[in-house]
Amino acid sequence: MLSVLAKFTGDQLRMTLTCPHCTKEVRLQVNPDIVKLLTPSEIELVREKMRTGESNKEIASRLKTSEQVIKNRLRDIYSALNVRNGVALAVLWFRSIVTTKPSPNPKSGQAA
Repeated sequence: MLSVLAKFTGDQLRMTLTCPHCTKEVRLQVNPDIVKLLTPSEIELVREKMRTGESNKEIASRLKTSEQVIKNRLRDIYSALNVRNGVALAVLWFRSIVTTKPSPNPKSGQAA
């Protein structure tokens, strides 16, 4: 069985893929040209949307703010990135991800 652990750290998405025979860590980074168009709080909101898939209402509840605030922030993000909706945002965000330098294989100590 294959398990996947994904975690955002700074501007990187770290994914650890584990199966019974090996473990491989892959580091992905969102294209800096996309990131520089957004504020740190906008980047965090996009990450939360991509990571959790929660509705605006669920994110607002968790962040202890109103759903309208989330909608307004997303509207600003869509405008900054010149996309029309959340689906277009997700496509742009994931297409902009580039693989960074491979990390050593944690089980063997060798480059993956």
